[in-house]
Amino acid sequence: MRRSVLPYLACPTCAAGLVLSAVDSEDDQHVMTGRLSCSGCAVGYQIRGGVPLLVTENVDPVKTETAARFAEEWTH
Repeated sequence: MRRSVLPYLACPTCAAGLVLSAVDSEDDQHVMTGRLSCSGCAVGYQIRGGVPLLVTENVDPVKTETAARFAEEWTH
């Protein structure tokens, strides 16, 4: 993740801005592993392989089932 994209990222839970709270490894101004924290609700998100993982762990089961069925329709 490039540091320059940080102002464009928002927390999927509360839509507040995210801050870079930890950098474990960096390659030429590209954060490869680390952690982002929400400035509003203090939820943390990992950065792995240079990609910020903004998916929350508590996804509504109905939404998960709907997404699976929608994907199944596209395969037929």
